[in-house]
Amino acid sequence: MLVAGDLIKKCAITLKDDEYVRWTEDELLMYLDEAQREIGRNPGAYTKSVIAELVEGTKQTLPADAFQLVTVVRNFDGEEPREPVRITTRELLDAFAPDWHFSPKRKVVENYLYEDRTPLAFYVYPPNDGTGEVEIEYSAVPPKLTKTTDTLVLRDEFETPLMMYVLYRAYTKDSDYSAGLNLANTFFQSYVQGTTGVLQGKGANTPNTALVSGAVNSNGGTE
Repeated sequence: MLVAGDLIKKCAITLKDDEYVRWTEDELLMYLDEAQREIGRNPGAYTKSVIAELVEGTKQTLPADAFQLVTVVRNFDGEEPREPVRITTRELLDAFAPDWHFSPKRKVVENYLYEDRTPLAFYVYPPNDGTGEVEIEYSAVPPKLTKTTDTLVLRDEFETPLMMYVLYRAYTKDSDYSAGLNLANTFFQSYVQGTTGVLQGKGANTPNTALVSGAVNSNGGTE
């Protein structure tokens, strides 16, 4: 696991400022926190799986640390996994079950729908009676780094992109000078390329690549 202080020290050495004179330790920690949050916004970078308690009705809200929904997997009853939940569309439900928002409430969820325009909410069908539980997977916002002993939630393969982002932000401090601006741009491009490379590598190695073309959704699900 990556520790904030270790990455900050490496960045300080690269900056030739291992005594933290030009860039303080707190400043570099702030940049590292920013870097983790920026990378964490990419689908697949930081995903959490939780058992969510449902409220009464069709509309449900994601946890406070959510960025967007990945999938709703299955029903749960206490600690016992139950029936799977399938994705559907609002157009389909509106056409074939126009009363779906006020149909009889049940504990078990059959379908869910999600719209990108409202990323922090999803809908379930049939309407829940307020006692249901489902397993959800969602892209989460990484927790804030507050001290150098904090452990990052991003995995080790993101170490280089994280450092490149910190160095980019550090050199923007000297962006009034052409040398500083050029270095900032160079490290930013390295950050973008490194992040893209890690995420693309994960996608290329997923077991879903064995499925027929088109079977995998953009969110990584196979519904």
